[in-house]
Amino acid sequence: MENICTLSKNFLLGLFAALLPLGSVPGQTYFQQNFEGPGPFYADNPDNGQFNLLEIGAASSYTFANGSLEITKGAGSRSLCYFSRYTPFDDPVPDALYYQVDISVQSISVADASSAVWMYVGDNFTNLSRIPANSDLFARFGVVFNSNNTFAIRYSAPADQGSGFVNSAPLATGQNARVVWVLNNTGTDVSYKAPTGDILELPNHTFDIWVNGVKLADKVPRFGDVQLKNIGMRFGSGAGTVTFDNFWIHRDVFGVLPVHFTYFRGEAFGNSVQLSWETAWEKDAREYVVERSTDLRSFEPIATVGARGTTDARNTYSYTDTRPLPGAGYYRLKQVDFSGRFSYSAVVDVVVRPDLPVVMIAPNPAAAGVIRLKSYRTDPSTLRLYRITGQEIPFHTKKTDDYHIELYPREPLSAGIYLLSLLREGLPQHTRFVVN
Repeated sequence: MENICTLSKNFLLGLFAALLPLGSVPGQTYFQQNFEGPGPFYADNPDNGQFNLLEIGAASSYTFANGSLEITKGAGSRSLCYFSRYTPFDDPVPDALYYQVDISVQSISVADASSAVWMYVGDNFTNLSRIPANSDLFARFGVVFNSNNTFAIRYSAPADQGSGFVNSAPLATGQNARVVWVLNNTGTDVSYKAPTGDILELPNHTFDIWVNGVKLADKVPRFGDVQLKNIGMRFGSGAGTVTFDNFWIHRDVFGVLPVHFTYFRGEAFGNSVQLSWETAWEKDAREYVVERSTDLRSFEPIATVGARGTTDARNTYSYTDTRPLPGAGYYRLKQVDFSGRFSYSAVVDVVVRPDLPVVMIAPNPAAAGVIRLKSYRTDPSTLRLYRITGQEIPFHTKKTDDYHIELYPREPLSAGIYLLSLLREGLPQHTRFVVN
């Protein structure tokens, strides 16, 4: 049979969704927050998206708006503002951190060239109404409010780098500064992937700072002999409005991760859930522990899949959960290397609906002349095939058994990316695949 239909708004929306990258967050995430949800964003016993304290002086104010934490600090002694996460990062205590945050100064009412804002990593941050002692700090950086309505990120240079403070290039108010802070407390040198994509060495007990992809601080020695347990922010004597967004703090940096995930996917297939993932490379990788949760808080291991050890080649893996939990289920991978270090994949959510049709392309990449599908309750007449440009491709199908369909394009497909569309509950669902 020939399958022809017109390009629709639903197709375009689905096309956009299908093209979005399947991101993963390598390493154990200790803190992540973009302030998009309803909160609360602070609690006595915080999760990995909450502070312990957010203290705002009587002459100041704050709001969670437009996907960010916005703090307006007034002038004078009653304007003290700070936040801290003093519940320790643990299980395990991190020995290296990759700390990313977006900072933007929206307005300046009182300039402070010494640092209007300080950001801290260290320990014992239970009360940031006082400036932390250097013995409690591993590292810090500041935000300068200039008198010409610009701001800059700054750090304190050690003696062998000339001493004194070093500022980034000035940024206009309203401009975003993405700060990447890499901290090494492992006891040895480590490698990490810089914002530029380069692999750099970071000596033990030092840190680097990047601002909008430009290195500001290079191998700066730590302040005190302290663990990487707490984070905090404290305003200085300046006054103005600052936004904080896209906090992402995780344990491992690129050079010490056992694997790099290119994707991790989950899909309901009848009364089961099929998980698949791919790695771009692996280093001393021992195994993948498949973990499952119903609430995104408590995960339990349900299976272990052996890894490939050390390899620069791409490798694909799969696992089928034949007894999924009712309702929505959440899955992640815990990758363990031979030394016991581990990292987590992104979490995927799957809702099991045995009444709905499902198709999976296997293998993917597919052959040029035939696309083989694993199917469940699928009517072949509801399938459509598109080029990435949206042009529909005619084909005919052959159902080989109750669970497999073969799709034959009228002409062999050239190498590239394609979309297979399946109609579910009146709406198209798009699956992206590749022809090599």
